[in-house]
Formats: sequence, C-alpha cells, structure tokens
Amino acid sequence: MSNRKIEFLAPERCCLIVVDPQERLMAAIHEVNRVVSNTVLMIHCAKAFNMPIFASTQYKKGLGPFVPEIAELLHDVPCPDKTEFNFMANTECSSLLSNLPASVDTLLLTGVETHICVYQTALGAFNAGLR
Repeated sequence: MSNRKIEFLAPERCCLIVVDPQERLMAAIHEVNRVVSNTVLMIHCAKAFNMPIFASTQYKKGLGPFVPEIAELLHDVPCPDKTEFNFMANTECSSLLSNLPASVDTLLLTGVETHICVYQTALGAFNAGLR
C-alpha cells in the first residue's frame, strides 16, 4: 500500500492543460456540447484562479483548429501543435511545463480524446512525478 498522501487541490499548485478540442475531433465526441461547455468552464475557472494554462492541438493540419467557443478563450495561451498523443512527450509542450514555478506540481486535464491523448498525458505526468 502506498504511503502517498491525498491532498486537496490548491490553485497555486495547479496548471490547466487543454488537450486537442479541435473541430474534426469534436465531431465524433459523445455529448460534444457538454464536453465543450465543461472545457469552457474549466478555462474560466483557471483564469479566475490565475492558474497557468497551456493547450495543444493534435496535427492541426489534418484535424483543424479548436472549436470556436474554446478558441476565443485560448487566444493568449501557449498552444503547441503535436504529433505525439502524450502532451509530455512533445518537446515544446514539455518545455512549457519545465518553465512553470516549482510550486506547480498538479496538472488539471481537460479535452479529448480521453482514451488516447488525455490518458497518455495523464500517464506521462504521473511518470514525471506530477499529480
């Protein structure tokens, strides 16, 4: 059994990662309107708490831009384009994370697709010692 203590979230320890909410991907997502509205809510919350926010696109040339409702909220957010499923495996993405304050040890993930890019990003973060 792990001795790892479960702690409450604290905004100063968190960074929001918005993973690939692109038009062509979202077309195949179950309850897409709910996913978009929850992602929008997460972005607003992160901004309200002054959390760092990063976003990514997955092969933008093929999968297109963000859905408009999300794009308008991310115009000032670093957004590397990646071909890796794991945000952490992309050089530009991992560079963004390495420049965060040392107090940030928790990633909040939102986006699509849960069973691929979000899941692999969560595993990559965990393997890097992040929560």
